[in-house]
Amino acid sequence: MFNKFVASCLLSLGATFSLALAARAEQVELNLSGTVPPQCSFSDTSDGTLAFDFESNPSLLGSQLEGGSPAEVTVTCNAPASLEISTPTQTSGPQVVGGSHSATASSNIGSTQSNNNMFLPEGATPLEVSVDLEIDGNGKLLKPGNYTYEVTLTVTP
Repeated sequence: MFNKFVASCLLSLGATFSLALAARAEQVELNLSGTVPPQCSFSDTSDGTLAFDFESNPSLLGSQLEGGSPAEVTVTCNAPASLEISTPTQTSGPQVVGGSHSATASSNIGSTQSNNNMFLPEGATPLEVSVDLEIDGNGKLLKPGNYTYEVTLTVTP
């Protein structure tokens, strides 16, 4: 009888160990990866207003004159970038013959004029950029009409 008891205990003990070994946890490590490219975007755009003051200078039209306002945009980049402003293109209104026009993009880190670049260092964005425009008739009176100009900003990371 003692032999049956010992055999029974050994059998139970063996079954417990084999179950413990069979229920052993398995582990695996999985990796997930992705690439974030350098990228920039524009947001919060608003057009500007060109003002004219016949009394002070009848050959000048600009966003910095009283009653005018700059166009504005927010630039956001996740890497250092270059911001370029184009030469203004007249899209409507009487032609300004013999005159000049210039656009300036400015922010709290610097400014640049038409066909030039402004460097945006890492961490400088989001950045509010103001664009001013000046049309100068070089002493010739500007003709009556609605003048519209387009300026293109290009940001390259």
